[in-house]
Amino acid sequence: MISSDPKILEDTEAKKRIEEYRMLVGELHPVVIAGRFNLCSFFRAYLEGSRVLRLHGSLDFLITAQDPAERWLIAWCLSKRFDVPLEVQVHTDLRSPYLLQESLKNRIRLHIAKFILLRATCIRVVSARIQHSLTGWLPQTASRVIVLPVYVDRERFQNMHHIEDQGGTFRFLMVSRLTKEKNIALAIDAFAEVYAEFPHIHLVIAGDGPERWRLEARVRKNNIGKGVVLFRGWQEDIMRLYEYAHCYLLTSNYEGYSRTVVEALSVGVPVIMTDVGVAGELVINEKTGLVVPVGGKKELVAAMKRIINDAYVRRTLSENGRLAIQTLPSKEVYLESYKNMWHTCGAKKI
Repeated sequence: MISSDPKILEDTEAKKRIEEYRMLVGELHPVVIAGRFNLCSFFRAYLEGSRVLRLHGSLDFLITAQDPAERWLIAWCLSKRFDVPLEVQVHTDLRSPYLLQESLKNRIRLHIAKFILLRATCIRVVSARIQHSLTGWLPQTASRVIVLPVYVDRERFQNMHHIEDQGGTFRFLMVSRLTKEKNIALAIDAFAEVYAEFPHIHLVIAGDGPERWRLEARVRKNNIGKGVVLFRGWQEDIMRLYEYAHCYLLTSNYEGYSRTVVEALSVGVPVIMTDVGVAGELVINEKTGLVVPVGGKKELVAAMKRIINDAYVRRTLSENGRLAIQTLPSKEVYLESYKNMWHTCGAKKI
């Protein structure tokens, strides 16, 4: 497994997830690309993967790697050298115009992705949105694509008690990495406009990242009162934040799945989100949430005002959202699907 998440080596939820995956197979060997990706990290990961395959013998091995495409490139090189099946996991809509406009690096990644996707043994995608985008772009891959959503421990969140009455304060919540593609700036700008009309509202942002200082500056620029927009930083346990939220916001330019939206739905928190990730699958506009266009500030402001003003809408979205996530697989079913996916792919010849 080619990964760039150092948390799988620490005492975290990510490591626990890897241990569960380890139980599905005879052996699981994570190769972690730590720090900034460059040629040195590429070759370190390649050499470590080669060492594992030489030491244990490449027979009955499968190589798996999640996007971005540079991880796939390492995995593909190992796959070719040792004649091992390759599974690539796609957690992002690679053809999203917002992704491609973001940087030259992403446009280069798209070319690498095309090369490898056409040669991968199996392709796992996390949503029907990504499946349609991928197979529309590369129809040759259709027979090798399987949709397996990201697992969310909905039972854990469903047992929580969502607190609606909080002494007059209405809280919007965001749980996110503070990076450009998450477009937290859109949420802050929309919130500022809504706050001018509803001074009893707060915006809680849990997460950290390189955009934090710009976002804090944006709050000051919008003249939002002190303590109204709260940056809580990275939170290992976010359950209490969901419990006290009146509405969950997701304003990303692109998403693969949107795990936090599923968490919010599980608790019964009404969701407003841009048309990304699980929008159109789990979050159906006007039924299980409110969906607004990507970058649509006017529509976002209108949705936020509506959710504040209309208790009936909040209650309906909350109830329907909880029903919607019942369609998601249990942990046992999910792990069995993961196991079957790996064993089926590992049995194929490249």
